[in-house]
Amino acid sequence: MDKNEIENKIILKQKAIDLENDFNKKNELRKELQILQLRLDIIKTKEKIERIKT
Repeated sequence: MDKNEIENKIILKQKAIDLENDFNKKNELRKELQILQLRLDIIKTKEKIERIKT
């Protein structure tokens, strides 16, 4: 997944969390959201490292 794709999935996941009523499902969606946010952080960090190298 690229950066834009992950950002879009984060937005959709946040909306799904807001709309979900079931507490257990909401927690599962939050876990998935955290994973997506970590992936995005990794991509951004890699980009920063590449900029520093050049």
